[in-house]
Amino acid sequence: AVASGLAGALGALRRLLALPAAQAMRPEAPAAYAHGLTDRLLAARIRSPVARMIARGLAHQPVRTVLGAVGIGLGAAVVVAGTFGFDAVDRMREIMFERASRADVTVVLKEAQGLDVLDALAALPGVIRVEPVREVAVRVRHGHLSRQTALTGVEPAAELRRIVDLEARIRPISDDGLTLGASLAFALSVGVGDTVDMEFLDGRARRVSLRIAATVADIAGLGAYVPARLLPALVGAGDFVTGADLAVHPDSVDALYDELAHAPGVSAVNVQEATRRAFDDTLRQNFLIVLVTLVVFASVLSAGTVYNAGRVTLSERARDLASLRVLGFTRGEVARMLFGELAVLAAVGLPFGLLVGVGFAAATVAAFGNTELFRLPLVIGPRSLGAGLLLPLAAAVVAAFPLKRTLDRIDLISVLKTRE
Repeated sequence: AVASGLAGALGALRRLLALPAAQAMRPEAPAAYAHGLTDRLLAARIRSPVARMIARGLAHQPVRTVLGAVGIGLGAAVVVAGTFGFDAVDRMREIMFERASRADVTVVLKEAQGLDVLDALAALPGVIRVEPVREVAVRVRHGHLSRQTALTGVEPAAELRRIVDLEARIRPISDDGLTLGASLAFALSVGVGDTVDMEFLDGRARRVSLRIAATVADIAGLGAYVPARLLPALVGAGDFVTGADLAVHPDSVDALYDELAHAPGVSAVNVQEATRRAFDDTLRQNFLIVLVTLVVFASVLSAGTVYNAGRVTLSERARDLASLRVLGFTRGEVARMLFGELAVLAAVGLPFGLLVGVGFAAATVAAFGNTELFRLPLVIGPRSLGAGLLLPLAAAVVAAFPLKRTLDRIDLISVLKTRE
């Protein structure tokens, strides 16, 4: 901003100092408006005198016209880049809590147990459905790269916990090998067909080598998945569970939580509704701070661009506008000439700004949306596009009020006097 301001000021100063003193004493020469291709096209297609003046004024200042449209468009781009985060969070929320993890309560056991624990959990009051959870802590290595994560045994018929990609589609894992989440595959620089070494961190120092059969763009974490039937052989133990997903009657969740929280073999009890509220409170609050900042910035940018363009035009064409008033044009017609130019700039700049905003959002996702904690989907809904249009327009309307007041107060006699 400082560099742009200095460049503009120094450019004006250079032209001022290059002007001979004798020439500076003369009245400013009127602009030369030749009848070129633009004027011939306007004469053929536009009959309204006011509309033709608007089009001619924009066509004779092409650089200023382009920069004005770009300035208004960038206001819309900033709004889209800020508000798309809400659409992305809504998609994340849908995937995590409605498509992927659908259990009302998840029980984590202190140590692996046999399948009989599932029968005990199913007998608890309010429990509608029980599905096993099999997760083992592992360290996955490929060359000099390694990550610590959990190897999950996936039940093919599971309904409460599923693998869902960024497009909210349920993705089955490979039946004959290891399936890696996209973030873990990226962190290890591996792909389908590569082999990774897996060290189990259960104290037995067991290591196996597994071929990557597939990858999946899951929504969060460093996912590593195998079919549940293969996990006992990989671990070197019999069939086991490390937890359970429970579908619970809503009226029984609190009582069930109290009972499980005091059970001796239970390490943790996660309630879906509490996790969802924490997710909403944390992410939405952070996005709200960013959104308010960007909206204020975009509003100032749009309002400043509109006011600057109108003020410059009004300053340069005050004599012309006053002459039109003397010739019989009404205040409304003269105002339409000034604000018509600004409306054309907005009509051209806002669609351009929406496209740039989509590009900003895509760049944000590419730069910051693929971490080892979560993946941010690129989702831009009608809400973001609507805000990108309405907020700059509202800022432009606010900026137009002082321009209209200045235009109405033009002193026709003083403006028309010849300056010596």
